[in-house]
Amino acid sequence: MKLSRKSLGLYLLALGFLVLFLVLGSWQVRRGFEKIEIADHARQQAEREPGALPVDLSSYESLRYAPIHAIGHYLGEKQFLLDNQVLNGQVGYNALAPFQLKESGKWVLVDRGWLRQGLTRQLLPDVSVDDHEIAIDAQLYVPFSEGYRVGEMDGGNIIWPRVVQYLDFDRMSERLGFPLLPLVLRLSPESTSGAGFERIWPTVQFGYQRHFGYAVQWFAMALALLVILVLLVRKKYE
Repeated sequence: MKLSRKSLGLYLLALGFLVLFLVLGSWQVRRGFEKIEIADHARQQAEREPGALPVDLSSYESLRYAPIHAIGHYLGEKQFLLDNQVLNGQVGYNALAPFQLKESGKWVLVDRGWLRQGLTRQLLPDVSVDDHEIAIDAQLYVPFSEGYRVGEMDGGNIIWPRVVQYLDFDRMSERLGFPLLPLVLRLSPESTSGAGFERIWPTVQFGYQRHFGYAVQWFAMALALLVILVLLVRKKYE
């Protein structure tokens, strides 16, 4: 069987897509199993008794989802609003308040929960909070990666509360004038701090089932393409 240059190019292109579909399917399978491990780790952490935030945070990522009991005070005059947070189909913000730990004197961001966006982008929600000493129960959260970032964190906004597009602990520390620990304390849903806040803390953005579903689709496309290739080659040979 002799193939023309055009036919050979088409076969190579099809083989390239076949490999691509298999790679994408395998990646989705790996991500699915990673999500299962994350969910198992979160369940194990949830069974622990709330403890103080360790002074040595060299391995703080191992404490992800751990229940934390902390005493300190908020810096109410300088808070962040994490933009484009969707809850039940509605767009809003997550209110992030600096919190100084009494024991160590270090600062950490406390996610006080979700608030609905106003009628316009200029009408920011009320996130005022008292700065007296308080005890909080929270879940320790460490971002898995920097994620996909476009543009500046806050677009040069100098008004407090400051709207930010993503978490950047270094830049947020610069805005505040003091260093932040590279983690977030997600305030307990049972907390009475702040009316109107919604505190629903998903372990992951979506579960492992979706990854496995995507994997099935990629593998199905690879199988369909393989069948087409076999039929074309067989027809060409005959």
